[in-house]
Amino acid sequence: MMIKKIKKTLSLGLLLLFLLALFLGGRSFLRGSETVPGKSDEAASEETPSGGTMEEGIHLSAEAAQNIGLQIEEVAVRAIEELMTFTGGISPEPDQEVFVTSRIPGKVERVYVNLGEPVKQGQLLAEIRSLDFENLQVEFFRELTNEELLHIDRERIRNLVEKKIAASKELAKVESDHKKVEGEINGLKNKLLLLGLKEEEVERLVQTKQFIPVLPVVAPISGQVVERAATVGGTVDPQDKMFHIINLSRVLVEGDIPEDRGGMIRKGQEVRVRVSTYPDDAFTGRVNYISDVVDPQKRTIHLWSAVPNPDRKLKPGMFARVSVITEKKNEAVAVPIRAILEEGAERFVFVQNGEEFIRQTVVLGVRDDRYVEVKEGLMPGDQVVTRGNQQLMLAQMSGGSTGGGDGHTH
Repeated sequence: MMIKKIKKTLSLGLLLLFLLALFLGGRSFLRGSETVPGKSDEAASEETPSGGTMEEGIHLSAEAAQNIGLQIEEVAVRAIEELMTFTGGISPEPDQEVFVTSRIPGKVERVYVNLGEPVKQGQLLAEIRSLDFENLQVEFFRELTNEELLHIDRERIRNLVEKKIAASKELAKVESDHKKVEGEINGLKNKLLLLGLKEEEVERLVQTKQFIPVLPVVAPISGQVVERAATVGGTVDPQDKMFHIINLSRVLVEGDIPEDRGGMIRKGQEVRVRVSTYPDDAFTGRVNYISDVVDPQKRTIHLWSAVPNPDRKLKPGMFARVSVITEKKNEAVAVPIRAILEEGAERFVFVQNGEEFIRQTVVLGVRDDRYVEVKEGLMPGDQVVTRGNQQLMLAQMSGGSTGGGDGHTH
């Protein structure tokens, strides 16, 4: 009996020793399989020169970059400008908008231009057949004939007076009649010129005495035909508008500024103009006139700026956001405003790093209408995405493609 108890006790002891050995060996095995703390974190992120961290990058092929219209701009030190911004309107310059009319009643014989066509100053727009125009030429030819006859008569009487055959008063009367006819001829010449004939055309009438069958209607300025009311066979009167021509190579941008800020504006200051139709374009001009009076109701001062418009993107009637540069402040590290993206309270950009684009958080400072100061997160020389960054953000959020070829995250 005692021997059985001893064997049972020994068996329990051996079992406990085996379990203890197994426990200790398992801990040692598990410890050997653990990674070194901190190594995976170090591999997952990369520290930037500014002390922040960059997210994992997005690889973008050349085809994908082209498809999303990717544009890159270098971070640089720039002057941040102080602006006065207001809403304005666009209009043509006063002497660069005309309504072309016929200066005499008649019927449209031919039309040479169509709506939307560009025209040059002096270009033939239409021809009008007019009875009044024909009658004016008949009267002109009659006076020219009278002048020739009086000239012959004057010379004849002058010879008679010199020979003392005729009295001097006869010569005086002929000379008076000749001057009167010359006055009539000059008046008719002016009428023909006012109708639109050129000097050489009037001179040709004098030399040939041949009728000009139709009256030409020419463009008084260079520009674009924005309205055409003239039709072949239609009748016109002097009050009828046949064509509307505008030259938009330069436009006026005008608006009102508060009276108490009028001292900040000076003639010649640079102006930048933006319109909603072309949000990425800034049109540059100069302040060329500041009103000498204050609007008594609105307490504002009106100003006008001349803005070159070679592509005719700015059109009369458009509303515009006008920024007058009143002062240039200290220089700062800055990026274009369109490079900045937002997600919640975070402001970030995408920085090009080789073939990858990496999301970089930034801290912003002052801004104007083009650039914003970057206090932290970027350095001069960094390459940031200014167009296509929205697609990069969506690709990163979805973890997928930008929709333009080989665009994927790593």
